[in-house]
Order: sequence, then structure tokens, then C-alpha cells
Amino acid sequence: MLAQAPIHRVDGQPASPLPIALNHPALSLIRANEAYTSGAYSEMIQSLRVLNMAEAIDPILWFRRASPYIYLHRQKTFVLCLDDQAMSSDNVSNVLRDITLLHSLGVRIILVHGSCALDDAAPTDSKKSTDSKSAGSKRVPIKAWVSEVGGETHQLIAELSANAHHSSPFYSDLVACTGNFIRAQPIGVMNGEDQGPLGKTRKVNTSAITALLDDDMLVIVPPIGYSLTGETFVLDCKALAGQVAEALSADKLIYFLPTHGIQDENSQRVSELPKAQAIRSLSSSNAGMASGIDALLTSDLDAQSRRCHLVSHTHDGALLEELFTLTGSGTIITPGSALIRPARLDDVDAIRALVEPLEQSGALIPRSINAIEQHLEDYIVLDLDGALIGCGALHAFEDTAEIASLATHPGHRDQDYGERILGALLHKAAQQALRSVFVLTTQTEHWFLERGFMRSDQSALPLAKRATYDDRRNSKVLVRQL
Repeated sequence: MLAQAPIHRVDGQPASPLPIALNHPALSLIRANEAYTSGAYSEMIQSLRVLNMAEAIDPILWFRRASPYIYLHRQKTFVLCLDDQAMSSDNVSNVLRDITLLHSLGVRIILVHGSCALDDAAPTDSKKSTDSKSAGSKRVPIKAWVSEVGGETHQLIAELSANAHHSSPFYSDLVACTGNFIRAQPIGVMNGEDQGPLGKTRKVNTSAITALLDDDMLVIVPPIGYSLTGETFVLDCKALAGQVAEALSADKLIYFLPTHGIQDENSQRVSELPKAQAIRSLSSSNAGMASGIDALLTSDLDAQSRRCHLVSHTHDGALLEELFTLTGSGTIITPGSALIRPARLDDVDAIRALVEPLEQSGALIPRSINAIEQHLEDYIVLDLDGALIGCGALHAFEDTAEIASLATHPGHRDQDYGERILGALLHKAAQQALRSVFVLTTQTEHWFLERGFMRSDQSALPLAKRATYDDRRNSKVLVRQL
């Protein structure tokens, strides 16, 4: 049973409220980045303005707010896995188009793919009969299967090349390449049955892949490995993607699913999950994916910036929304087990313990246990394996809200937990259709300024808050528009 979906996820990125529908025309602003870099920015903006947008979103403002994400992803290494289902999806051309766009934005991309041939056939040793049956699938000789996979690899290269042209009339040539990057070995005998050509990864040629990435190439890794004895083996593309990501110390590992990430017991999207919980939910139905996630997020205990994403391959724009908006479109899987959730009554004492040291230092206004209980629905907490290590509150006033009681445990202040709590509160404000948020601070002004807040004064406060403003504290008023 999955826990209730947390109300927000932050990808270690600057939190920026970018609510946008999957099919929103503003997504084409990101897709048109090559036109922007080639001097066609004004024409691109004009084309967006004449579109019949469902929401009145200023495309220039949207693009500016997406720019921190663009900057953050530049020169990062992403491993993307298009498995058998994704390769067969009617939307795969749009997915490839968006992968091409990521490359044009400076992302170093390794694309691991499955094979449509696996939908109705399983490979077998070419020396054995091709008429044998296994689990309802027909058997095909390994050479024929490898030929099929090779054809699909080259079809991917063809589509990526075409997308580089169609994304903009002002395009740069995209070079996609493949090779024998994977050294493999046979799985051997499992439960008394020889697995034949089914293999597992022995070594990833990271130096070759890195050299190609350094030359601005998009690298394609097919689900095939080769042994020192000259044999060819079929690999699980999902496990392979994780092993490639681990070997390259990739920043992101992205899997594609038919749905928007992992669903909870109410069929609602779970926006963020700790690694252990994600692996438990996937291990029975998707062992290869669970193995890949575990490989990347366990490979280096200090690699807290690494993330895995589960994104839909059936919905146009899902990949862009996942990477360039606050709320995302799928499920992000984090290395640790910290989870943001609404506060409960039994959290009150822990919340009080978190804010009390900051109250004593003068950083926060004192709040009694009774006051916290009265406004408990305003609070969220950061739960790390049952221990509360952070909290924050969003107190609403008409079309704005105050961010208050933002605190983290002293032993965890070198992490990004404060950033995650702030992002969750901003997302909560956006869900309530508020126009802005504000904060009153005496000691952390620059921390908020670095996260998109602007200096203001008491006139920006709602009347009810202005009436209770304490002149003796002389708190700075900072405002962020949503």
C-alpha cells in the first residue's frame, strides 16, 4: 500500500510556480528555443500570442521563469529509457522531439531503448528451433532479433535527425551515434532452465560514451551486449539504463510509463517518493526498473543531487513539464527517505521543538502550542523515517498568503530541505489560486531574495496583517508573485 501522495516535490531546483497543462501551447515556447538562439525570438513570441491559450499566461514571463531550470540542466548527464511499450507508443515521435530539444538546451543525453520485437517474440539461441513456445511468445533466432533491434536503433537516429530539422527552421545539426558500449555475459541457468542468449551487463565503456558526449553527440545504447568470446546477448533495457546511469554518475535517470508516474491506492499521481518506497512498489511488477533505480541512487551515498523520474510516454509534453515546471508531470524518486506531508495533531510537539530555537534567537515570532493547533491545517512537515526534521506554514489572506514558521533541524541544515519546504508552500499557494506570497523576516532576507522574493514594505501586506505588524521587530517585508 502506497502512502498518500506528498503535496509537492522539488528536484533540487529553484522553486518556481509554473502551473501548466500538458498540452498547453506555451510548451512550444520551450520547444522553440533553437529559434530563440538563432534570432527568431520575436517571431516565436508572436506565434504564441495568436494561439488560443486556455489560460492567460504571458509567454515571455513563462520563459523567464523556466530559465532557472534550463540553466540547471545545462551540461548535466541524463539517461533516458524508452522501453518496449514506449517504443510502440503512438506518441513516441513527440517524445523524441522533446529529447532532441533537451539536447539543443545543452543536456548530455544517453538514450537506452527497448524493442518493439519483444511485444510478440522472445529471442532464442539460433541453434534451437524457432517454433518453440515460451510464455505464449514465439521464439526467433538471436541473429534475427539483433537485426530487428539494429533496425530500430537506426530508425531512432533517423527520427532524431528529422526532429532536429522540424523543431525550428533555424536548427543545428544533431549527431546521434551508437556502438558496442556494453560488455555482457550470459545469465546462465535459472531454476534449472538455460536462459540462452539472455544476458546481463558486465561492463559499460564509460570512456567511449563520455568522449562522444564531450563532442556534443547524443548517444544511443541498444539492449544488446557483447562478450569477450564474441557472443551476443539480449539485455533488459530498464536494468541496463540504471547500470549505464550508475557507471556514468548520471544526474538523472528517466523512465517512461503509460501513466503519469506511480499511482496511489486512489489512482492519483504520487509526485515524489523515497527510493526504498518506490522500489517496493515497482519490484513485483517492474523488476528491471526497480533494479535500475536502485543502481543509480545507491551507487554513491553522497550523490544526493541524483534523481530518477517516471514520466508518461503517452501524453504529449510530459517530459518537458516534468523537467521545466514546479509541479512536474510524473513521479520523482529521491535517494533519501524524507517526505513532505500535511501536519497532524501528533506533530505539534515536534513542530514546537523545531521553531523554538529560532524564536529564542529572534528569527521567528513565538507561537504557542495552542496557536499551532488552531492553525494546524496551514502546516506541512518534512518527515525523515518518522522523525520530523523540518516544517513550514502558509497562512492565507484573501488573494495572498504569509509563509511562516519555516524551520529545519540544525543537524540537517546543510541539505536542501529548507528549499524543499519552501517549494511545497509555494505549490500549495498556487493550488489555492493565490496571486502572491509574502514573508516577514529579520535574519534571512538574502535567503529569500535568492529564491525569487522581492523587497517591499508594509503597504504590500493585507490589512489584517498590517494591523498586527510589530514595529519593534522591524521585520523586512518580502513578496513573491505567483
